[in-house]
Amino acid sequence: MKLFIAGFVNYAFPKTSPKVRAGFMPWHTKFGMFLMTLAVIQVSIGQKYISIGPCEASLSCDNHLDFIHNFAVLSIILYYILILVLVGKPEWKRRQTIDERKHD
Repeated sequence: MKLFIAGFVNYAFPKTSPKVRAGFMPWHTKFGMFLMTLAVIQVSIGQKYISIGPCEASLSCDNHLDFIHNFAVLSIILYYILILVLVGKPEWKRRQTIDERKHD
């Protein structure tokens, strides 16, 4: 919640200076990636903790919930990898607009 409030104040509030925004961005990115990593780990552990049973361990459930659980965890991990790639590649970062360049 603190990261959300700090991001809102720094990026959505119109009075924040571009220098403050530029200084806050690396910290916001790194802390956000750290929180996302913790969330994915927690979800993966929780999903496996709930779904472990006699039929899930051998993949022989009659209702095939084992496949749904595995697909859900794989989807979350693939989404996490996609976010890390999109946030981590410097050449994919947003470029300044003409209006933003005028204010610098």
